[in-house]
Amino acid sequence: MNEHENDALHAAFQAVLSADPEPTLPSVVDAAVVGGFRIRRRRVALATAGALIVVASMAAVAVNLPSLGGERAPVPLAPASTAHPTPHTPEPARTAAEPLPSGD
Repeated sequence: MNEHENDALHAAFQAVLSADPEPTLPSVVDAAVVGGFRIRRRRVALATAGALIVVASMAAVAVNLPSLGGERAPVPLAPASTAHPTPHTPEPARTAAEPLPSGD
């Protein structure tokens, strides 16, 4: 490097150093405090949302349950069927000599 290049380089460094000072970095403590506020705010929001969901689901269940003190509605029964009016009793065993009953 010659002396002219050294002077130009020196002038460039002087210009950088004489420029506006660099902004200060935030302190680690301040960043931790701000982060802690955010975490607490998120926890409170999530806890509130969870509580609202639980209350809403409990209300939905309570609305769908029948009242405990009131009268119950009768349960509908199936209509009486004529297919099996009485329990079937087995017929006595037939021998080969007995004729089968006719369908008349």
